[in-house]
Amino acid sequence: MGYTDFLHWAMTGDIHTFYETFFWKDWEKDVSKLKGDEMFAIYPFLWSKEARELTMDGCSKKPVPALEIWEMSKKVV
Repeated sequence: MGYTDFLHWAMTGDIHTFYETFFWKDWEKDVSKLKGDEMFAIYPFLWSKEARELTMDGCSKKPVPALEIWEMSKKVV
């Protein structure tokens, strides 16, 4: 899939189904409380074995500045 195809899918595809395993009870209410420069820090990390053994309701979710997530992602890669 090329970049143009990806953008088309991202804008018109079934995003809800793609991400449905990452939703938790009341996620819409929780997300609506985030400030424009915040994201959720989720632990255990979603790619980890521990997270795959839990549901999203079992993971810790904490609002943090988006910059914190960005800085952390640069260290992981």
